[in-house]
Amino acid sequence: MPLFLTAMQTFPVRFLCRPELKILRAYDQAHSSMLEETLRCYLTNERALLHTAELMDIHRTTLLYRIRRIEELTGLQLDDEQTRFDMLLSFHLIFQ
Repeated sequence: MPLFLTAMQTFPVRFLCRPELKILRAYDQAHSSMLEETLRCYLTNERALLHTAELMDIHRTTLLYRIRRIEELTGLQLDDEQTRFDMLLSFHLIFQ
């Protein structure tokens, strides 16, 4: 059994996920935006801008704007490998 599934049996998922996801989820609900989904798609596709934009059916500049907005709202540094790993793990926990 994967480590995160074992952890989920012990701790509620909200305790295992990065708190920035809660910020994005609240922002998305308040503004009818898709920042959480944008970040998940962007990270899942290894930060490939064109591919992510195509999958989300948005323009590349829209994607860049959303990424900047995500960083502004959360304080995340998406160039940091550990941050990306933690965020991807959080998404896997949530969507498992």
